[in-house]
Amino acid sequence: MAAAASDTFVQRFTLRLSETLGISALAIAFLFLVVGLGIWTLRNWARTLTLAFAGIWLVLGLFRMFPHPTSWQIIRAATDVVIVAYLFLPDVKRSFLRPAGLLESGNQA
Repeated sequence: MAAAASDTFVQRFTLRLSETLGISALAIAFLFLVVGLGIWTLRNWARTLTLAFAGIWLVLGLFRMFPHPTSWQIIRAATDVVIVAYLFLPDVKRSFLRPAGLLESGNQA
């Protein structure tokens, strides 16, 4: 009897945990989609969020590299450095600060 009661608890726990993880994964995927669309349309808030995410991933990646760095960790960290450096370039920063709908010549789209 005790085994049946603990199985029920374990089953409920794993069900709730899998639901929570699934909803969290969907929320993160939606956030990445929104930020990706913001980057595509040159929105400054998306640039700021991308800088924040890449900075966080870079710091976490560097901490994970210390015991035994793998080639994947090095590539991931280098990619984050390139993303941050690119988004800080003056021309790129200026493109994101330009009001939406303006073309390169300054005419309304």
